[in-house]
Amino acid sequence: MSPKLTGGATLAEHKAATREAMIDAFAALLHEAGWQDLKLQDVARQAGVARTAVYNYFPDKTALLLAWSQREMARFMTLAERELAARTDPVDRLQILIKLVLTEFSFQRGAGASVAPLLPPGDRAAFFEHVAPLAALVGGLLDDATASSSGRTRR
Repeated sequence: MSPKLTGGATLAEHKAATREAMIDAFAALLHEAGWQDLKLQDVARQAGVARTAVYNYFPDKTALLLAWSQREMARFMTLAERELAARTDPVDRLQILIKLVLTEFSFQRGAGASVAPLLPPGDRAAFFEHVAPLAALVGGLLDDATASSSGRTRR
C-alpha cells in the first residue's frame, strides 16, 4: 500500500505542496512570534506535518528563512516585471517600483529585515543575496532615469 498523497497527484507535487505549506507556516509564525521564539515544532504543527518532516526539507529555521525570502523576492520580481512592462518613461518606471517596494515590504513583510542582524555573517550574506535582483533592477532604472534626464536638459 502506497502512502496517501495529500498535496498533489504525484510525489513531486506532494513534496512541493508540503514544502510550500511549511514556508507558509514559517511566514505566519515569523510575523506572530518573531524570530527568537519561532520553533520548528510550531512550524510542523501549523503546516500539519510531523516535526521530523520539517527537518527532511529544512535543517534549521535559517534554511526556512532563506527559502521564504527567496520565494518572496521571486514573487515580488514577477510582480515588478509585470507592472513595469508597459511603462517606457524611466522616471515613471522608477516611481512605480518605489511604490511597489514600499507597499510590499514596509507593511506585512518587514519581519525578514529585522531578522538579518540576528543571523551569523554567512547566513546574513545568503539572506541578502536574494535582494540582488531588486538592487540590479533599481540600479538599471536609476541609470535609465539619469540618462533620460540628462538627455532632456541638453535639448
